[in-house]
Amino acid sequence: MIRENNSFTELQLKQEKRRKYIKKYMQKVRAKGIHMKKKKWVVNMSKEKIDMSWDARTLFNNLNTEYKMRINDRKTHKKEIEKLNKTIAKIADQHVFNIDLIQKYQSSQESAAQRLHEQQQDIKHLLTKIRKLQNEKLH
Repeated sequence: MIRENNSFTELQLKQEKRRKYIKKYMQKVRAKGIHMKKKKWVVNMSKEKIDMSWDARTLFNNLNTEYKMRINDRKTHKKEIEKLNKTIAKIADQHVFNIDLIQKYQSSQESAAQRLHEQQQDIKHLLTKIRKLQNEKLH
């Protein structure tokens, strides 16, 4: 009987050691993101989909924490956000200015090409008049 109790206590000690080992191992693995515990609102998880059930209280708490985090981010990064907005505005103004310059350049090039074409037509017309006059003088 003493032998039976002794083996039973040995088994209990082995199980306790095993539980401690598994607990430490799972903590390490879960910290890496493997074998994550299901959250209380997750009903069923598979590779294809995650079924969730939310109650109003958790939704309200999640919205509040998200709102607080957003406000804290705005407070902590206020200067950086303002600087980014200013640079974006400057770049947008420069972009509009560049577009205006490009349009003016294109319109001036088009008008110059049109004037050149008109001048070439005038030159052709004048050359034909000169030839007619020269032909009349010869005859």
